[in-house]
Amino acid sequence: MGKEVIKTINDEHPMLYRKKEDCCGCEACSQICPKGIIQMKSDDEGFVYPHIVNADDCISCFSCEKVCPVKHSDELRSRFTDAFAGWSRSDDNTVRSASGGFSYSLAQKCVDCGYVVYGVSYSNDFREVAYKRAENIDELNGFRGSKYVQARKHNTFVSIREDLKTHEVVFFGTPCDCYALSRFIKDRSKLTIVALICHGPTSDIIQQKFCENLEKENKSKITEFNLRYKLNGTWKPYYIYAKFENNNIYCKKFNDTDYNIAFLNFKRPSCESCRFKKNHLFGDILIGDYHGVNKESPIYNEHGVSVMLPLTERGKHTIETMNEYFIYSKVPLRSAISQQAIHSPVKKDTDRKLFISKLNEKGLNAACMSEAINTSKAGFKSLVVSKTKRALWGLFRI
Repeated sequence: MGKEVIKTINDEHPMLYRKKEDCCGCEACSQICPKGIIQMKSDDEGFVYPHIVNADDCISCFSCEKVCPVKHSDELRSRFTDAFAGWSRSDDNTVRSASGGFSYSLAQKCVDCGYVVYGVSYSNDFREVAYKRAENIDELNGFRGSKYVQARKHNTFVSIREDLKTHEVVFFGTPCDCYALSRFIKDRSKLTIVALICHGPTSDIIQQKFCENLEKENKSKITEFNLRYKLNGTWKPYYIYAKFENNNIYCKKFNDTDYNIAFLNFKRPSCESCRFKKNHLFGDILIGDYHGVNKESPIYNEHGVSVMLPLTERGKHTIETMNEYFIYSKVPLRSAISQQAIHSPVKKDTDRKLFISKLNEKGLNAACMSEAINTSKAGFKSLVVSKTKRALWGLFRI
């Protein structure tokens, strides 16, 4: 798994990718194809990959190769110069956001100014994550909070290209999706791109199985779902929160769930060799949790703190115009970029075939408790501790 080689019909046709590690799932190739013959299909792990259908219709324009962010990742050169951190002027915004609420505050400012905003939202049944378009405050609500599965793009890049004819546009996405968008859009004079510090997504199947289990246990449909819920408004530790039609509430520490184990150990193959780290980032701003802050710092907020790292002058200017919506200060660059997710991917020695086999045959819990993951000695010790904690931790209801 993860070593599949994709061959084209002949040398005159484009090579979408040679192995799964070479495809980040941005869907740009599918959207740019002038003949519409590149389709995204899920593999047995639940990750989407492009496939050429009706290959005889291919005109060998190679637009798909030109737009691919992975094929051109070596062309990226980024540099950190300044760092800022803070939180929303609205306590409610901060509490309801994953960290300090910068992304929501910026999105709010943008729609107030008449911009179009693109971000990530759950489907109505919480089984899928996809990029959505927003022009008003109500449409922004779904963008709140972190989603740990890969977002589908569908026709997002095409829609942004059309919006840019008449609007300023702000796009929030993972670094690979941000770079894909930049290669798709030729004129970026009215486009602001905000990249998220990314740990690599897990599969849609994990989200689906987890929600199915919750609904089965509670005998009711989920009406609210949050992977980074702040219990009593406290930033850390994170909780998974779900509310159901029958008014049941599920609230459990994220680290003590199957979702956490799957997220840490079962990511998209390209994420384990991610090309978009350190000095190969794309965006006007890189944002995320300010994990480098300590509780004694004047910039600490128990409800959450966002870090903002401008990568362009446009990004720095954007941050500096946020005073009406966001409380922020300049912070030491070293602490702001201290987290590993900025600099390098995290590789795991997961037995992917065994994990997906267990998942399909016996369910999410069986896969997460199996020998498929953390096969190294250090990982095994960590897994034993995690499993013990989870066995002792009862379901917390509020």
